[in-house]
Amino acid sequence: MSNQPGANIGSDIIDKLCAYFRCQPGDLLTYIESDENEMGRRSP
Repeated sequence: MSNQPGANIGSDIIDKLCAYFRCQPGDLLTYIESDENEMGRRSP
């Protein structure tokens, strides 16, 4: 779902997933730093 370029996962979806799975957002999400984002610009 979020691995696809252009995917936009809103906080409302994360909230629903956390309620369903009875977990915290950190249990569902992982931040992966990259050298460049999908638009080709340098990450801040």
